[in-house]
Amino acid sequence: MSNNFIDVHTFDGKLNGIFKPARVYTIDEKKEMFESLKSKLTNPHSQHMIDIMIHDLNVDGGNNFQAENNMDCSDILADIISSKHFDDILSLLDEQLRDNFLLGQCASGKCTRMYQIWKAVYER
Repeated sequence: MSNNFIDVHTFDGKLNGIFKPARVYTIDEKKEMFESLKSKLTNPHSQHMIDIMIHDLNVDGGNNFQAENNMDCSDILADIISSKHFDDILSLLDEQLRDNFLLGQCASGKCTRMYQIWKAVYER
C-alpha cells in the first residue's frame, strides 16, 4: 500500500464548472446545518474544522471559496448534508474533515475534499 498523497493543488483550475449547488443556502442556513453536523461528528479535529468553516462564513475573503475552481466548500458541504445519503457517508465525512484539519485548511484542501465526497454522494 502506498502512502503517496496527491497534493490537492494538483486540481487547482481543473474542477472549474463541475460543481453546481442543488440550491443556494443562506449563511444562516449553513451555520445551522454545520452546527447540527458538528454535534454528530466524533472526532474533535473534525469538529474544529467545522468551527473554522463557520468562522470563514463570517469573514470577507474567508477561506471557504477557492477562486481557481470557482467553488465554495460551504456550498458543497451544505449539499452533502442535505443529501438523502448523508447518514451513509457521515463516518467518511468525519474522517475527511479530520484530515482536512490536520493536513491543510486552505480553500483548495477544503473544496477538493468536499467535492470528492459530494461526487460520491451524487453519483449513486
